[in-house]
Amino acid sequence: RAPMPAYLPHLAFNSATRRNRPALEVGSLVCTRVHAARPDLDTELTCADPETKKSWTTGEVLLGELKGGLSFELPLSAAQRLLDSDCFVLDRLGRDFAYELTVGVNGRVWLSAG
Repeated sequence: RAPMPAYLPHLAFNSATRRNRPALEVGSLVCTRVHAARPDLDTELTCADPETKKSWTTGEVLLGELKGGLSFELPLSAAQRLLDSDCFVLDRLGRDFAYELTVGVNGRVWLSAG
């Protein structure tokens, strides 16, 4: 759900090089952030996290490919409530289940539980 096309360069990951870069397939689900948005060009995305020095190969960085799990869309108001630090639903789920959740401000949600 985006108003315009965007692209993700191959080197837009922590410690990525021309030889050592993620092999993303078309349709892969990726958690990114907007690097540059200009009205006359496509939006540029990145998975590089400036707050960590960890490599994308460790799987310990927050941004990158989301493997497994379930992807779905929510209304923007519901996504905003999930992003609140005192979200009752997530607190209650966390008592009974171990899960990972990624919520985008565009209403897209990825959930992995196991």
